[in-house]
Amino acid sequence: MNLTIDLAPIARADLPQLLKWRNDWRLIRWTRQADLLNEISHADWFERQARDPATRMYKLVLKSEGTTTDVGVCGMYGARPSTCAGRCAAS
Repeated sequence: MNLTIDLAPIARADLPQLLKWRNDWRLIRWTRQADLLNEISHADWFERQARDPATRMYKLVLKSEGTTTDVGVCGMYGARPSTCAGRCAAS
């Protein structure tokens, strides 16, 4: 069996799945959020991060035997290409 994990930029179509993950209490402890999110605040977050040149968010895509499954999210915050510095987060 050949498994690979690819990074793909998140898109508006990914928001429902991301919101489920971000509101899963088993995962919240690994994120920077403290409370449950609603659809409006989640959509606002998406728009803000999409406009921020120092933020890059990706979904993790598992590929196996011709199928693909989104399995997580990771991101880089405060990226400064000139110094290769930033903070990473994953869930």
